[in-house]
Amino acid sequence: MPRNLLCVILIAELGCWSASEPAPELRTPRVAPRTPETCAQAGERLEVVACRQGTNLAWTVTNRTAVPLWAFVAPPAKGAYAFSRDNAVVIADRGHVVLMKLEPPLIEGERFPTGAVLLAPGESDQGSVPIGERINPQAKNIGGVRVTGTAWVMSVQLEVGFAEQHPMDNPHPVSSFMVLTAFRRVRQELVRTPAVPWR
Repeated sequence: MPRNLLCVILIAELGCWSASEPAPELRTPRVAPRTPETCAQAGERLEVVACRQGTNLAWTVTNRTAVPLWAFVAPPAKGAYAFSRDNAVVIADRGHVVLMKLEPPLIEGERFPTGAVLLAPGESDQGSVPIGERINPQAKNIGGVRVTGTAWVMSVQLEVGFAEQHPMDNPHPVSSFMVLTAFRRVRQELVRTPAVPWR
């Protein structure tokens, strides 16, 4: 077949280039980076919204009542009085994790109170709990941990305690939070979100 006829055929099908020209660059489709953010919401009196942001659980609590509410959002870590919104008590069962922020029951007769914030009607507070892809019992923000089965995180729920303000609560400032030294735990109400998928 004559060379010029072959080139015409190639131009019609693929284009024509000489052996000295670089081969055309093959481009693979660019895939957007995976940045999952899934949220869960619960609560009528204290609304709790929990969202995955990377390997942290970001949360917002909002007072939906007409009265002031204490929200127990800052438990101490490792039994010390280092109150922080980052802290939580962790219960993990086969990868399904519950992060707890509440006023805990008496432990051998001794109270380990949680840092609380007072929310006026309509007011919100927010923070974030670092979790990672698997539970690390040595993490500084974990106040207590119980793991059954795998430590790999499959889903996460957030449980927050709250109560109406009472004149006898006897609040004391600790860091940027209040500790209620005369709080009766039977007054506490709990809100737990549905599970936020983690993997």
